Amino acid sequence: MDPKVTKQLTSWDILDIDGLLDSIEALWDHDYGRLSKTTLPNGDIFLNLMTGGWYDNEEIIRALDSHKVFNMLYWHASTRGGSHMYIIYEIKKTGGIKDE
Repeated sequence: MDPKVTKQLTSWDILDIDGLLDSIEALWDHDYGRLSKTTLPNGDIFLNLMTGGWYDNEEIIRALDSHKVFNMLYWHASTRGGSHMYIIYEIKKTGGIKDE
């Protein structure tokens, strides 16, 4: 993967979460890995990325892990075999997490 793309992912504006998710989906190699994005009833997004061991997919995961704010807010779990799960909480226009 182009180092410029990796740097862009690691420094993405966290308030543009839709743009980041669209970028991940466009960069993801769907032939070797799986990406599923599910909107939960409360409006949160469950993102499951399975790398399939493919290098570029692994690079995307490393970039997300290096994005400290994304990782701190949204990382849910990682499992043996390359599955990485995130829960993207719905953000209010004010930038805060949606109240229930």
